[in-house]
Amino acid sequence: VYVGAVCVSSCATPDQEILAQAEANLRMRYVPFVDALLQNYGFVSTLHDNSTMSSKTVTKTRVDQWVTELIDTEHDIIEFRMKSGRVLKLTPNHPLVTDRGSLKLASEFKVGENLVMLGGVLDPIVSMKEMKYFGKVYNVFVKSDSLLRNIVVTNGYLNGSAFYQNEGAEHLNRSILRGRLIKGVF
Repeated sequence: VYVGAVCVSSCATPDQEILAQAEANLRMRYVPFVDALLQNYGFVSTLHDNSTMSSKTVTKTRVDQWVTELIDTEHDIIEFRMKSGRVLKLTPNHPLVTDRGSLKLASEFKVGENLVMLGGVLDPIVSMKEMKYFGKVYNVFVKSDSLLRNIVVTNGYLNGSAFYQNEGAEHLNRSILRGRLIKGVF
């Protein structure tokens, strides 16, 4: 577990749930980020190296470190409300998978665009509310440099691990799933 002075790696509020696994022999389940950090969960669900947009299966990827801040601070948060009724609360610089198979920052999305759920289900954004949140925010680094194995599942939506705000930032807005989706169609 790594606790930094500032969570610069774009983050989720503690109540957001990541698909994770505490030990290798247990089943993957949704768990709040704060619980995953405090209980030092060892694995998260990520896409496979050969996944497509419509892939419904995930792979178990070892956690390198969970990240948060030392002290509670004020954060800008975007609360996404979706057509499905689901809600997602993230910092503006958190990367999300687009319906085109690329990643872009939460702040770049607009009402009417889609977030991508596990299995390629598109869920239209019906509202985006900017709000202040006082506390800690959370993220995870996994033990992989693979672009697809750094796509995690939060509240059912495909989004980037902390890799995409650090060494993998150059891959934002680059198609990482489109070619694989088209290839799978043929």
